[in-house]
Amino acid sequence: MRFFEEVDVAGNVVRSGFTLGLNYVIPDGHAIRPYEPTLVSIKASKRAQIEQWRDDVCTGGVSAKVGNAVHSWQSDSRSQAILGNCITLASTGAIPCPAVWRTADNVNVSVTLDDLKLIAGTIAYVTQQAFSHSWDLKGLLDASTTQAEVDAITW
Repeated sequence: MRFFEEVDVAGNVVRSGFTLGLNYVIPDGHAIRPYEPTLVSIKASKRAQIEQWRDDVCTGGVSAKVGNAVHSWQSDSRSQAILGNCITLASTGAIPCPAVWRTADNVNVSVTLDDLKLIAGTIAYVTQQAFSHSWDLKGLLDASTTQAEVDAITW
């Protein structure tokens, strides 16, 4: 896929890094030329991709054994907040521990306070591992001196 940039009559870049659609009309006085991203912009794009990969791992759910079975549990920020609040309030005696907690597959599973702490701990562990891995990848990215080195960085 080829990318382009649009420049005005003075040579100032108006848009960059886009593809031409069938009905694209070049404004009067503007020109289209091939877009060659700089290493700085390539690295910035890869950094954003690393952060997206990390965030997807952190919120993509976890597996943890409760009772005699391993279940999938949601780990998005809302689920983490609800779980954390429940653990805090149940630990202080402000509310009783819920008898069941719903899995990511919408199955009610009998739980204890320790089970809820295990789920929360698993989410925290997966999150810490994802951040640690993202820091390693960002270190590789910072040390990269060519586009090929940047392109070789994968999760």
